This record gives sequence, structure tokens and C-alpha cells, in this order.
Amino acid sequence: MAEQRLSVTQDNTGKIKEALIRLSKSRVLVGIPSGAKARKDDPITNAQLGYLHEYGAPANNLPARPFLVPGVTKSKAKWTNYLEQAGVAAFEGKASVVTGALNAAGQTAVSAVKDTISQGIPPPLSARTYAGRIAKSPGIGPPSATPLIDTSQMINSITYVIERRK
Repeated sequence: MAEQRLSVTQDNTGKIKEALIRLSKSRVLVGIPSGAKARKDDPITNAQLGYLHEYGAPANNLPARPFLVPGVTKSKAKWTNYLEQAGVAAFEGKASVVTGALNAAGQTAVSAVKDTISQGIPPPLSARTYAGRIAKSPGIGPPSATPLIDTSQMINSITYVIERRK
């Protein structure tokens, strides 16, 4: 049997190492950043409001309306595909493709979270809450009856970041 030889025509180990390090030190975080700007005319931040809605505040008669975890979970197949693409790109030494795939994964999860809110999360608004929305917006037309969408400040603050660990 004839002996086969392997020859290296190009050494990409540096690029592969760089891309793998970039991927291994990155994570995609989806939610409402705590450092985001405060809400207009409200002492509570969007991050605090999001937490209260996600887990509820029984002492304030605020039911839990989970939107973040269910939204990210329902889009798992889509964003996982982007993470797989990032892994393949890292082994090919394509660091910029890794970054692009991580961004696509984050945007996919954000879109799913916003869609989850827009579709409506039970329980429905109470009559008192809806009446309060009507009182706040006279003459503009009927306000949204969708839970978690009033001024749209919170839903618009949902984003993702790619955190680079040391």
C-alpha cells in the first residue's frame, strides 16, 4: 500500500485560535439592561419594571406575566442555529462571522421576546387598569388593552448585548 503524505499549504492556526477564543469568551445576554435610561416621567427603570412583570409583585396586586424567559425559550431552535454557525466559523478561523452569528442569535431572541409581549400575556388587564389607560390618553383613541404595552417604553428597551469575558 502506498504511503500518503499530507502537506500544509496554508497555516490558519492563528486565525482559528483567535476565533475560538472570541467565541469561548463571549455570551449573548437578552433582556433589559440595568444601565438603560430611566423611564420618562417615572422613577422606576425599564429593567425594574421588566423584573416586576416577569415575576409579579403580589403585594402590589401585580400578577406575574412572564415574557422574557418564554420568549427566549420559544425561539431556541432559531438562535441555537446561529450559535452552531458561530462554532463552525470559529473552527474555520472566521472571527467576523462568529461575531455576526452571535449578533443574529441575540436579535432573534429579542424579536421573539417582543413578539411574545405583542401577542398578549395572560391574565388580561383588569377593568381598573384599562380605565386608567383611558384616563391617561383622552382624545388619542383607545389605548392598548394588551398587557405590558402601554407607552411601549419597556418593550422598546428589550435588547441584547454580547458580553466579552476576560
